[in-house]
Order: sequence, then C-alpha cells, then structure tokens
Amino acid sequence: MITYATAAEKAQNEHVIQARLAAKSLLKCLEDRILQKNADVLSSLLKQIELHCREGGLITV
Repeated sequence: MITYATAAEKAQNEHVIQARLAAKSLLKCLEDRILQKNADVLSSLLKQIELHCREGGLITV
C-alpha cells in the first residue's frame, strides 16, 4: 500500500531527477555557446593576423 508520505517522497525524487536533467541540459547548451563564441573569436583573430601579414608583405597570393 502506498501512503501519502511514500507518494510525496517519490514525487520529490522525480522532481530532483528532472531538475538535474534540466541543469545538465542547460550546462551543455552554455558549453556549446561558449565553444562557438571562442571559435568565432579565434576565426576573427586569425583573419586579422592574415590581413596584417599580407599588409606587411609576409604573405603573397
């Protein structure tokens, strides 16, 4: 027989599990955004370096 306390404990445990899954999902999303931002910054820096090298005559096409 399931008592109210048992049902409440199961419900609370389920909420904890769902909250952890949501937190993991949010963390993954934030990590992906940070990685993309870092990739964008790196790409921009590499373009600036290439332009600087071309202007300085270090790279010719």
